Amino acid sequence: MLAGMIAGLLARGIAALEAANLGVLLHAKAARLFGPGLIADDLPDLIPHVYRDMGL
Repeated sequence: MLAGMIAGLLARGIAALEAANLGVLLHAKAARLFGPGLIADDLPDLIPHVYRDMGL
């Protein structure tokens, strides 16, 4: 899931290091938002909320 998020950020034209940093940040914020028991299938529903919270 993390690799796909980073690849998506790269596809948006974000530089590689920034995409990696932002991907990890998005992944971590989504995990904190969900709480214990997060699985990869939960992330696609959470990422839009994280994007909005970050103003992206």
